[in-house]
Amino acid sequence: DAAAALQTLSVIKARISAEMEEHLGEDAWAAQLLSRLLQVDQVPLRIVALRTALGEMPDPYSRAQFYDVVMSTAADVRELVTSGQPIDPDLVGRLQQLQDQTASELGLKKGR
Repeated sequence: DAAAALQTLSVIKARISAEMEEHLGEDAWAAQLLSRLLQVDQVPLRIVALRTALGEMPDPYSRAQFYDVVMSTAADVRELVTSGQPIDPDLVGRLQQLQDQTASELGLKKGR
């Protein structure tokens, strides 16, 4: 529903703002990339976009930094869902898929 989708987008925007403030912009690029990847509707296209983004990252530190932002955002969203916040289930699913796929692409767990 539209209200839940707007709520979820505001959570992601708040996460981006928090990342910018907390790290003085150091993780802002990763949070913005995550936000853009979450907007890709089709799973195969999202995987291609993720692989492309990871491939364009200049070093292992950048990939680790992106993964950290994905993991912390997923943890924050899980806490919101657990506390009863109306988070769009589709977006929660997209975030989980990106979390799993990023781990798989980085060799941190076996792909599904």
